[in-house]
Amino acid sequence: MKKRKISPTELHDLLLTAAETERCLPPAIKKAKGSWWLDVLPEWSAYGYTQENDSAHTHNKNRASPKDIDDFDFVLTVIASMSDIEERHILWAIAKSAVYRKKPQWTKVAKKFHTNRRALKNRYERIVILTARDWSRAVSQSLAS
Repeated sequence: MKKRKISPTELHDLLLTAAETERCLPPAIKKAKGSWWLDVLPEWSAYGYTQENDSAHTHNKNRASPKDIDDFDFVLTVIASMSDIEERHILWAIAKSAVYRKKPQWTKVAKKFHTNRRALKNRYERIVILTARDWSRAVSQSLAS
């Protein structure tokens, strides 16, 4: 993974993409299947199977591309470099609340952190700006030495 400088808007976009990528990844622990048998009906159309709705029953989960996984890993590295644990939680909670939505659910996340939505949004923006600045400084120093 290549270290690179990032802007606050790029960090915000990467956070949202990483939260969506996390939903596309397979589960860490697969659920065990029970040992029970269904009653088998003798007709092939008994379960609602027809040629017309065959394509409607295929479940295609979006798969994460290699670039998405690299960005996911990069975002986790940036978040892990932060010193304050509560700020990490705020960044990830906001990103996860915005998955497949136009904007984050500020009120819902604010309730988890016992604050109001305006204060949480201001704090989130400050965290993103400072994290992007600190990360870019660290990258510049590592490249200079």
